[in-house]
Amino acid sequence: MDAPAVTVVMSELNEQLVDLVWGRPASGGVSDSIFRRWTQGFVFSENERTALEQFEGGPCAVIVPVQAFLLKSVLFNRETINWRHMPEEEQKTVLCSTLSEILESACSGSSTGFCLVTWAKGQSPDTLNAQTPTETQDAETQDTETLDTETQDTERQDAEKEDTEIQEIQDTEIQEIEDTEIQGIQDTEIQEIQDTEIQEIQDTEIQDSEIQEVQDSEVQDTETQDAEIQDTEPQDAPEPDSGQPPEEQQQPTALAAEDLGFEQFHSVLHKRAVMSVSDLKEEVLSLYHTWKGCCGVLLFLYSVILTKGIDNIKNEIQDTTEPLIDPVHGHGSQSLVNLLVTGHAVSNVWDGERECSGMKLHGIHKQASVGFLTLMESLRYCKVGAFLKSPQFPIWILGSETHLSVFFTKEMSLVGEECPAEQARRVFQSFDPEDNGFIADTLLEEVMKALGLVSEPEYVRLVRRKLDPEGLGIILLGPFLLEFFPNQDSGIPDSFPVYHYNGLKQSNHNERVEYVEGTALVLGFEDPMVRTDDTPVKRCLQTKWPYIELLWTTERSPSLN
Repeated sequence: MDAPAVTVVMSELNEQLVDLVWGRPASGGVSDSIFRRWTQGFVFSENERTALEQFEGGPCAVIVPVQAFLLKSVLFNRETINWRHMPEEEQKTVLCSTLSEILESACSGSSTGFCLVTWAKGQSPDTLNAQTPTETQDAETQDTETLDTETQDTERQDAEKEDTEIQEIQDTEIQEIEDTEIQGIQDTEIQEIQDTEIQEIQDTEIQDSEIQEVQDSEVQDTETQDAEIQDTEPQDAPEPDSGQPPEEQQQPTALAAEDLGFEQFHSVLHKRAVMSVSDLKEEVLSLYHTWKGCCGVLLFLYSVILTKGIDNIKNEIQDTTEPLIDPVHGHGSQSLVNLLVTGHAVSNVWDGERECSGMKLHGIHKQASVGFLTLMESLRYCKVGAFLKSPQFPIWILGSETHLSVFFTKEMSLVGEECPAEQARRVFQSFDPEDNGFIADTLLEEVMKALGLVSEPEYVRLVRRKLDPEGLGIILLGPFLLEFFPNQDSGIPDSFPVYHYNGLKQSNHNERVEYVEGTALVLGFEDPMVRTDDTPVKRCLQTKWPYIELLWTTERSPSLN
């Protein structure tokens, strides 16, 4: 394995990165409440083992695309019967492989490599938040230990001094006894003096023993106090390492790092440069607890941005003054969603490029792995192209005015190869940028050429007169499709099981993040006899299947917000 490049301090990139992601708020800085909503990690729901949980509004712009790719892996890359059950070790593998896939998609080229943004060594949220109280407690503990040591030294010196004084008394008394013998004192008087001195010596020994017991007791108390302090001191979170036991890797996963400020967060970031895909997968896996822990969503977002390249993103965004995250409301932009879904930070959802007032506007340039549908199209604010409406896998991100969720199924026939009628619809609509449902009759020849149809001038004139008998100068989409692609079977079954995911607890029944199951009916026409409901989810799906009906297993329809 090629060794990853040396970790680089992020300070020189912070200003560009912050401007791109957060912009320059009029208030002078990003509000604490907005930033705090983004300080969560990728956390799986306790009630749905393959579903990620979102704690507050905002980070759905990152969490939901990751959830969509994660479902793609779970549903179509895993060999298992129960796709909704996933052990913790497999959660780790699937999440990290999903993050690696998105990073690969964002990479501009093999020569540029990948960037992984993580905490500087020893600068995890735990150590940052606990630094002041820990240092204070350490100082108090050190003072106590010093004081105890000084007390013990003083008592020991006093005991030694007493021993010296006792020895001097003993020597003096012995000398007096000897003098007394010389002077002819009687033996009985000498014996009495000796007995008295021996008793004094025994008393002194008892006193020494009591002093030693007091010292031993104080030493024991000091050791017990040290142990209690050690047990109560918050431990510095170690550098994430897949080889460490799980209990040593745990970090806050949601809002436990509320005190981690915006400036402090950006002051402790480092990046790792990885050149090969194999090294990328290994590094991402080793950082599992970083992605899962506090600020894991932001760290991954920054990794994607630096892997793509700040200048490359600016070249793709339509309005470079618009940040990827709204500094007022905290929602992610369409450019951010497109970056994670397609690897390109374009601001539009149509296919290819369009010109408007002499400006070339970029859209989606190829079929995406997972799709995107939006309620805004039902309100005629935008038009989603076929590359997002017809992805490679039957998984669609659904967008409302303020939130993202996921609609998915295992029915692969929904995303089969584009049939001729679908291709004709897509090409026709590319000449109808305002989504009027018609084109000028002067464009008919170009549409027919683009579809490989006979486009001789005389034949085109015959078709024009047939499709525009009243001479209005327009060609409608419906008659055009019936003329060239009548009675084409799309191959979609009449009904199939579907699921809906919403990562916000408060948007789920009983505030439990779980998939909502249902059955979809895709009809070729509107049938009032099977009309089900008129919910935002249904209106969003009708932008792809105009006559879809949904039957959910729950009492209420799933929420788009």
